[in-house]
Amino acid sequence: MLHLFRWAVRRKRRVMAVRLIPTAEPESFIAGDSVEWSLSLPDYLPTVWTASVVFVNASKQFGARGYDYGDGTHRLRLEPAITALIPAGVYAWQRYVSTATDRLCIAQGSTRVSPNFATQSSGIDMRTHARRVLDAIEAVLENRASEDDSYVMIGATQITKLPHADLLALRSQYRREVANETSAERIALGLDSGRTVRVRM
Repeated sequence: MLHLFRWAVRRKRRVMAVRLIPTAEPESFIAGDSVEWSLSLPDYLPTVWTASVVFVNASKQFGARGYDYGDGTHRLRLEPAITALIPAGVYAWQRYVSTATDRLCIAQGSTRVSPNFATQSSGIDMRTHARRVLDAIEAVLENRASEDDSYVMIGATQITKLPHADLLALRSQYRREVANETSAERIALGLDSGRTVRVRM
């Protein structure tokens, strides 16, 4: 019995050690991590087509090229040395399949890259762009803006140069954006959106 118990424990450990490979592009990952995923594309078999994904935002572009994994799927991978150089932010992506003569875009989406805490030498601002701008607007309106707040730009205009009425309008706009982000984060964590639903009787 003891022998069987030990065998069962070892087998369970081996099963737990198996890493599950995602079957779609990552919704998010941390800079410096290895990122791997598998694509099952029955209409574009890896024996004929090559899959690739390109990620891009305003300042950075990177990508992954798939290969035939041997089981009818495409396997794509971003090495840690590559992801370590990717700035944190949200990246749009497009998935392509190609042959020697054809190329098709068959899917698109977005991925969030989070910073690698292990490489940070000092504190890091984890606020989203909308939250940073909203905080700066409110600081200017309340006459407590720091030097960093003062250098925030709205389009091509420094925030401290904007008329009071424009700041009030922008505050309402960015409050809505922050509320949407907060709701999305809560939903992603399995919580309710945090918003009040009004029912008219």
